[in-house]
Amino acid sequence: MKPIIWLILSIVWFAIGFTETENVLSYLGKPLGAIFFGIFWIAYFLRNAVRQYDAEQRAKIAALPADSRRRALEQELSRPERPGTAAQGPVPNIT
Repeated sequence: MKPIIWLILSIVWFAIGFTETENVLSYLGKPLGAIFFGIFWIAYFLRNAVRQYDAEQRAKIAALPADSRRRALEQELSRPERPGTAAQGPVPNIT
């Protein structure tokens, strides 16, 4: 999600929190506004690191041979119900 969305949510919840009505939303407004403002700052400061990580991963995939690149990009290989993957379900009780 873009950081601006978290900032907008923060402003909206702060505005709701500063209303003079006696309801649950006005009591939750300030804490939720602060939480969304914190998420905004985290997303804002990490956006360049996320872009750099994505670029590194794309470069690694582009450096692979063609057959390995195809297998790395296939969605079928990462499904847990496919046999041979690490997540095949619970381990049976053998005791």
